[in-house]
Amino acid sequence: MKSRAYLLFLISLFYSISSFTQELDKKRVIDKLPEIENYVRNEMEKRRIPGLVYGIFDRDSLLAIEAFGKADIQNNGPVVPETIFELASLTKQFTASAILLLQQDGKLNIDDLLKTHFPQCPEAWSSITLKHLLTHTSGLTASDDYAGINEMTGKRVRTEFADWSKQFIIDAIVAQELSHAPGEVYQYGDPAYALLGIVIDNITGSYRKFMKERIFDPAGMSSTYIVDQRTIHPNEARGYTLRDGEWINNRRYHNIEIPSWYGIFSNIQDLQKWDAALNSDKILSTSSKKLLWDNYKTNDGTNINYGLGWNITKLGGLKIADHTGITGTHYLKVLEKNVSVITLTNLGYAGWDSVQPTGIANGIASIIGINIKIDADYVTNNGLHVIPWSKEKRENIIGNYTLSADWGEGPVSIFEENGKVHISSMGLQFELGLLENGNVIYFDLEFEEILVPDTSGNMISVNGKDVYTKSKN
Repeated sequence: MKSRAYLLFLISLFYSISSFTQELDKKRVIDKLPEIENYVRNEMEKRRIPGLVYGIFDRDSLLAIEAFGKADIQNNGPVVPETIFELASLTKQFTASAILLLQQDGKLNIDDLLKTHFPQCPEAWSSITLKHLLTHTSGLTASDDYAGINEMTGKRVRTEFADWSKQFIIDAIVAQELSHAPGEVYQYGDPAYALLGIVIDNITGSYRKFMKERIFDPAGMSSTYIVDQRTIHPNEARGYTLRDGEWINNRRYHNIEIPSWYGIFSNIQDLQKWDAALNSDKILSTSSKKLLWDNYKTNDGTNINYGLGWNITKLGGLKIADHTGITGTHYLKVLEKNVSVITLTNLGYAGWDSVQPTGIANGIASIIGINIKIDADYVTNNGLHVIPWSKEKRENIIGNYTLSADWGEGPVSIFEENGKVHISSMGLQFELGLLENGNVIYFDLEFEEILVPDTSGNMISVNGKDVYTKSKN
């Protein structure tokens, strides 16, 4: 049964008349609520999402909030607007913001070498800067997360694995080798943000206390907290995943002293307060927010689709900041229009069936008149246009592949349907476009995912992480 708790909107300013900084048409949001509800319900059923809440914000107001489904399947507990979800990697934007606050305080500079603030820094990491960590260009990747755990004694692992102390995290990370020199390649991974949390803790004395006193409290986020598995928190949703098509508990049980890459829990109301703070100078200065939402470059000058804790993409003349979390969360912020859409769900990925809880925020944005998906009109960050498929290019790319990525391997099929080229992998399907330099781009995403074919017919993603090996038969 639908649970719409409230709807806030301003009677005036139904239609904006400003140009580049055009505000969201609030009346359009109101008029589109039935269509949004129908879309969300259909997507939840198709994707097997137990519970979801979405919010639409303008510069400083919560325009719409609606809750659906179950926060607790076992006890038939409904999702309500106050329901608190594990944000997972949305935490990274808060950690990045904390680093910028310390820069505002004169305690560090994001161009500082990591070893300046982290005395255990291995010699091999001596050229890593804080900016490298913030932008996932440090050379620390997800392929060998926390390698030091493999070197620990069985007794230590048994004793500490459920409760990661600061020292446990340090020992788990410093054994990791770099996959490339700092600044060369963008490769997303959690260890970089674990180190940033340790830097914050080293400078302030407590990562948790600093986050509460300098971010949560000033923003008015009274229902937001950092992971604490021992405390019973009211209104906290249980997490689920899929195995063999059936819901099972998503067992995330670690209690981590400095969970700076994943550990914040919050709800839609508090996230609206955080969003409003980002739209003002209440916490971060204008210059800090510019750093937060800049596109950064690798050493050779190549643009990456990442700022500091946010994916950054330009679509349809708009600058989009967004991020997802593995627990089924998605924060989408259209910077020029001062509008944000957030979806929080309790369906996460845990290594079993493929799940697709994110992307619904994109659909909601489209319904209210903001198209933020890559399509045939897209121009890449490096100025490349989409061109029609030639017969030769289409025939060369069609076939079966094996995808090798950080998470493992899986089959991929590229095929033609209704005159368009599609890719299918892990139960997901996307259209592919051809760029004028011969590379291939995914459509219907809110960030650039580009594949580079080689002379043997294989492909590699531009960040060098995923390899598509074409079958010979």
